[in-house]
Amino acid sequence: MEEDQQKWIAKLIGFDFEVKYKPGKENSVADALSRQMQYSTISMVQCEAWEGLEEEIQKDDKLKILVQDLIGDPLSHPGYQLRGGKLFHKGRVAIPKNSPRIAWILHEFHDTSTGGHSGYLRTYKKIASVVYWEGMRKSI
Repeated sequence: MEEDQQKWIAKLIGFDFEVKYKPGKENSVADALSRQMQYSTISMVQCEAWEGLEEEIQKDDKLKILVQDLIGDPLSHPGYQLRGGKLFHKGRVAIPKNSPRIAWILHEFHDTSTGGHSGYLRTYKKIASVVYWEGMRKSI
C-alpha cells in the first residue's frame, strides 16, 4: 500500500461509511473528478477554446512585436518561446491581457464543478500553472 493510501485510511478509519459501486453515467461525481485532468492538457492548446488565439496576439501591439522578435531570434526574450505557432511564457500559454478568453478561464478554473470554487489563492495557482497574461494578479 502506498504512503498516500495509508494516510487516507488513517483519516477515514473513524468514520462509518459504505462504498457503493455506481456504473457508468450513474456515477456523475467520479466523472467530474476525472475531468480535472483537462487542466493538464489545456497547456497543449489543442482545444476549440484556443482557436483564434494567434489573431488575438497579432492585435496586441506588445505581443505582436514579441512574436516577431522571437521568429527572428528565439532567444530574444528570455522566458518566452514559440511552439507550434503558439506563444508561451515559462511553459504557460500566453494570452493578451485584454483577451475575452480571460472571463472563460476564470469561469472554468473557479465556477465549474471541476474548478471547485477553490478560493482566490488556489484558483490563481491553478490558472498560473497553465496560462499567462500581463496583469494576471490584478485580473483575478
